[in-house]
Amino acid sequence: MQAQKQKLFATLASIVENLEAGAELKNKLRELGQRHDGYGAQATHYPIVANAMLAAMADVAGPAWNRDIEADWRTAIERMAALMLGRG
Repeated sequence: MQAQKQKLFATLASIVENLEAGAELKNKLRELGQRHDGYGAQATHYPIVANAMLAAMADVAGPAWNRDIEADWRTAIERMAALMLGRG
């Protein structure tokens, strides 16, 4: 589980670092989605993971978390998921 945690943090950091590199970022997310297909991930899993990620982020952020931040992160996660699923 620790390895998965490190992979998740590294992936999120890479996404944030590459926000200005649109085409490259899209390709990376599509490749990530293809790898997840190989692990057996299904489209129905993505909203479940998104909700778990948002809940964890809210827990870590504590009182700094608010509806606007959640909405922004939800939008970002949904867009990442769409690319991973080949829909963007």
